[in-house]
Amino acid sequence: MRPKGADGKRGASPANSPHLFSLFLDPTKSQKRHQSVAFAFDVAILVPDYQIDGVLWLKKHFEGGYLVRKLIVVEAFVDEQAPSGWRLEYGIQSETPNDTSTMAKARLEDGALKFEIPLSSPEGARPGVKGQLRIAVRNWA
Repeated sequence: MRPKGADGKRGASPANSPHLFSLFLDPTKSQKRHQSVAFAFDVAILVPDYQIDGVLWLKKHFEGGYLVRKLIVVEAFVDEQAPSGWRLEYGIQSETPNDTSTMAKARLEDGALKFEIPLSSPEGARPGVKGQLRIAVRNWA
């Protein structure tokens, strides 16, 4: 859990956020048809498994379920008009199959191109989560 702030609420903080993945994209190996580089990743947030009465073989085991499970594709296009020279788009495959139709609201910050992808459980799901996945893109150095 994140520490509470002065207002008593737990807020997002890069210092308290986990590093989920790193990758290297080489534009010279991109699809020539689209002139882009892309990657996909699966986001899964689970309710934990739990057991009741752990006596010998009489355990009552309950499997965890998915609060969120989404396959997301991010695609980067060279764009001279964009602040960093790259235009970023993403798509959630269950909503827009094989398409990155959502323009990322990317910004240059601390030497990185940063944007967020909103994630949430289905409306009305209990338990549920709501948040955003923060992505930072940096040059390989």
